[in-house]
Amino acid sequence: MTRMLSLPALLLAIGLLASRTGLVLHEIGGHWGPAAAFGCTLGEIRLFVFGGGWVEFACTRVSLAHSLAIDLGGIALQLVLGAALVLAARRRPDGALGLAALCVGSLWIAHALFYLATGVHYGVGDGRTLHQLLGDRRVGLVAAGSGALVAVCACFATALARRLASRLPDASRFARAASLAAAILAASAAHGALALGEQRLRADPVYAATFTPEREVAIAAEVRRFEQTQPRSPAEVERARREITARHAPPFPLRPWLGAAMALAAVAGIARGVR
Repeated sequence: MTRMLSLPALLLAIGLLASRTGLVLHEIGGHWGPAAAFGCTLGEIRLFVFGGGWVEFACTRVSLAHSLAIDLGGIALQLVLGAALVLAARRRPDGALGLAALCVGSLWIAHALFYLATGVHYGVGDGRTLHQLLGDRRVGLVAAGSGALVAVCACFATALARRLASRLPDASRFARAASLAAAILAASAAHGALALGEQRLRADPVYAATFTPEREVAIAAEVRRFEQTQPRSPAEVERARREITARHAPPFPLRPWLGAAMALAAVAGIARGVR
């Protein structure tokens, strides 16, 4: 029983370490740093305990290239430093430091790719500008990012299973794989519950607006313009809202399909790693 509980706790602790350090790097190093370098005025910074965060800055005159550098700086920094940690972990096949480097680096890379793919697809967060710039051409970038993410999940799961072999039960291959998969699921669910609970309790309007999909932003803007042309009754506004919403086709549901692909890749990686 102790072993069954210690593994999810260990993975949860490593996951929290990765997400919290990744958040600081992403927001301060990836966004604030480039914004300051390009002469922007820095304002408030807010980092959640378990969830995400945001930084405030105002830029009077920046080029499109500079704007993209600020938007994508956090993702780029996580990818570069995550890859460096994974490479460093290969030099330490055993021990806690090697395990931590592997997990933190892999999770930074996975988060960056997931944020990039879903952000560009839905037009949220750091991917909103690219969503607008690329238009229908964003499909290629989203597909490439999603494919890379699934591959990272498979490789990470394989390497993690090999490193945690001594903590898995001395049983059949299926039982060992199921034990690790259950531990990863429990740790992920606990982390997700903490993050979701904090976001609901704090109800940060800036964070909520950042992750409002571009489709919903466009619909809301059209509805406001309709209301401002002349006095409208609630029934007219609601009817116009339905018509406007119907004109904006909903995007492909990437998140659930990508989540399922990531899970299948992780299961395949674990099965390979416990051989």
